[in-house]
Amino acid sequence: MRPFKRQKFTNFSSQGFTLVELLVAGLLGAVVILVAWSGLISAMSMSQEAQARSARQSELNKALDFMSNEIRMARSINASSTLTANGTTVTLPNVVTSAGVNLANLGSYGTLGLYLERPIPNAPEICPVGGPNAGAPPPAPADFDPIVYDIRPSPSGWLQPRMVARYGRVPSVDGSINPCSNPVTSDPMIDALSITMNTTPTCSGVLSGDGGFYSCVNGKEVNLFFQSDVSAGEVRKVSSTVSSRVVNVQAMPLSATSCALEPTLHSIEYMSQSDLQIINQKTIPVQIYWLDYSGVRQFYSTILPSQTWSQRTADTHPWVVTDLGGTCLNIFVATKDPSVITIQ
Repeated sequence: MRPFKRQKFTNFSSQGFTLVELLVAGLLGAVVILVAWSGLISAMSMSQEAQARSARQSELNKALDFMSNEIRMARSINASSTLTANGTTVTLPNVVTSAGVNLANLGSYGTLGLYLERPIPNAPEICPVGGPNAGAPPPAPADFDPIVYDIRPSPSGWLQPRMVARYGRVPSVDGSINPCSNPVTSDPMIDALSITMNTTPTCSGVLSGDGGFYSCVNGKEVNLFFQSDVSAGEVRKVSSTVSSRVVNVQAMPLSATSCALEPTLHSIEYMSQSDLQIINQKTIPVQIYWLDYSGVRQFYSTILPSQTWSQRTADTHPWVVTDLGGTCLNIFVATKDPSVITIQ
């Protein structure tokens, strides 16, 4: 029988790591950290770019909404009482000057892109105490606000390369304009606009503007075009079509057959207030509705036979006469002159 031979085991754990192993491990760890850090930086960069794109799109949309709202309330677009821009013999600077605006008041203006005249109703002869120009007449013109948009190089502190600036009175929170306030020069609307647009907009009317901002005006319809440089090689474009809602309303009433026009009518910003009288000569009661700024009926009164109803209203505001069941009998639009309407 062979004697049992004890085997000898070596305890490797007591030997530790060699310098080479430590260097290799350190190098691998550094590579892992570098890859992870690069991924984090890339993710943060992508997030910042996404935020920049979102912010740029939001700012473009806000500028577009603001300008669209002013166009809807404008009585004249690229036109004064004497001139209308045609892009050739009559330019926007010609129109702005003919409206009484000194171009020097626009500051370091660039290419004019849009001119609007927004009516101001009920301007006082003397500005009230506690407000701008107190005790003095409102700055001329008092019955409308001349608004000029131009595109110019972005100043220091604004995102390059170009911006749109606005000249005119600043609307209040509710959108109204104080005729006693002074116009603001070089009011910045939107920056980071392109130097040139990738494709010049197609226009069936008169095209005005330059670079990243153009307007195409055809009567009271305006197409707006913006192009913004978000980053190198990436642009954002927005465009919109909007029309003025201010119309010249002639004396009415409309005939009873014009009740079909009700879906197309709504109240708009008025030029002046007026008085309205409705005489019911029918043998049945009639109901009176005002069409609000969205064209929705708002009930005002029931007029019995042989009775007269009086109401303070405003020019351009439509009124609907119905039977007790709400069926339209007549529609008329108030004018700046007092009106007497007889329902027969």
